[in-house]
Amino acid sequence: MPRGVCPNQRDVRWLSASCRTKYRACRIRRPPVLKSRRWRLVILVNIYVGTPFFMIIYLAALKSAPAVLYEVAAVDGASAWQKLVYVTLPMMRNIIAITVPFSLIVTFANYDIVRVLTSGGPRNMTHILATYAFRLGVGQIRMLLTIFIPVAMPGIVAATIVAFTVSWGNFLYPMAFIYSTDQLPLTAVIVTTLIKGDVFQWGTIVTGALLASAPPVVLYAFLMDCYIAGLTTGATKG
Repeated sequence: MPRGVCPNQRDVRWLSASCRTKYRACRIRRPPVLKSRRWRLVILVNIYVGTPFFMIIYLAALKSAPAVLYEVAAVDGASAWQKLVYVTLPMMRNIIAITVPFSLIVTFANYDIVRVLTSGGPRNMTHILATYAFRLGVGQIRMLLTIFIPVAMPGIVAATIVAFTVSWGNFLYPMAFIYSTDQLPLTAVIVTTLIKGDVFQWGTIVTGALLASAPPVVLYAFLMDCYIAGLTTGATKG
């Protein structure tokens, strides 16, 4: 079945087959899309890929139609064409209304077929929205700059704020691994230099505490929207 074949292997197989096939010119005047050999190839592969899936859906819809309706139509003398028009199609109306838009959405979003078969060529004539957007806005570096970073920016900002806050207020690791008082962070300096036994220099301690709390407060004040968005984006849908 076409659905059981890897997309890339399937498309390459069709591409190699098309290279050996010579299309004869048709005398009927064709639309501009069908005049392109590559467009015909893309359409043919797309039909080949999608037909089994939609045929299963339509077969299930046909099986769900009551046989009594066809018996009544036969008693009334309805022909096969009349049974199709007045019995089968009305029973399948809802399924057709769902599958037709779904087929259009899948076709216009089908990236791998166009990418493997034509890459949008020749002269960008066979691009669809997905492949053309990839060509315009995505590259090796531009993918990172134009897609990943803008989408992940709230999460990056939230992670940066949390990491900075935890590191700024950390007391255990600086006291365990830093021996020079000149390199200690402000929180550790307050405890090691301003508290001597039972003597507390409260004025200097309060001043140092206010200075130590200033950078996190500034970060949360100016980047609160990004912080909240980064925490909630992955938890909300729609």
